[in-house]
Amino acid sequence: LEEMFKHQEKYAKLFKEELKQMKDEQEALEAEMREMVPRKELIEALGQLDSQRDASEAALKKVEVLEEHNQNLRDDMQNLYRECEKLRSELAGAKGEVEALREVTTDTGNLKKQINELQLQVTDKGEELEHERKTIVQLQNKLDKIEKQLA
Repeated sequence: LEEMFKHQEKYAKLFKEELKQMKDEQEALEAEMREMVPRKELIEALGQLDSQRDASEAALKKVEVLEEHNQNLRDDMQNLYRECEKLRSELAGAKGEVEALREVTTDTGNLKKQINELQLQVTDKGEELEHERKTIVQLQNKLDKIEKQLA
């Protein structure tokens, strides 16, 4: 799970950097377009770029929210692991007391269910990140088309 979290964090950071780079490129293109394109075409192209930048910024915000959620899930996982360690200590200290073993088994089963639920949430968030990445690729393709039209 830790590796999966690290992989998702790394992917989210790369995705975030890519979005920031796209934003910087868009701003550079806007500056270049102001010098090269007649005013009417410039206004139309800037409108399109503004829309794309807004979409990119919205996607970036979603990524940031997903990163925060991912960190919260990691914190929850660490808390669950600490709880598991605590339960293991109680089990070792119980020295064969049947009732204590039943309680620990029940608690451990619940924790496993929670861990499985969190794993499913992490998988869902990974899919959301992939969807957002595809959206950014589509936006980049649209930007490339605009650049080709302007060239």
